[in-house]
Amino acid sequence: MCLSIALTLSIASLHLTHDGLGELEKYNESNPGVAVECTISDHWRASIGAYHNSLYTISKHAGFLLTTDNRKDLFAGVHFGVVDGYRDSVVPAARAIIQYKGVRLGYIPPVELESGWKVDSVVSLEYSITF
Repeated sequence: MCLSIALTLSIASLHLTHDGLGELEKYNESNPGVAVECTISDHWRASIGAYHNSLYTISKHAGFLLTTDNRKDLFAGVHFGVVDGYRDSVVPAARAIIQYKGVRLGYIPPVELESGWKVDSVVSLEYSITF
């Protein structure tokens, strides 16, 4: 049972590094999307959603947020789960988040996937409305 429901709107992303070849890839940094988050406890939320990703395709994701008290105006945490729509079919994903009065910033560190594809670090901007 959800203690509360949050609707989180994806807005934009900013890629901070270059691809493995040293050439700046043409990323889509306008990333509209929506996620529904179910507050399970003061520190846990389950999430599911979809967005227009940086490679100009649709990604679907599911996961959990582990946070400081996520019912406060200011909280931080880690969002982890799985995502599809990139060069590999379904991959694990994790990011750090900080949220203040609904405005959420996320940070995904650079990683190299098993296929050899290097994922740049990304800062994301979202807005979350809790009901």
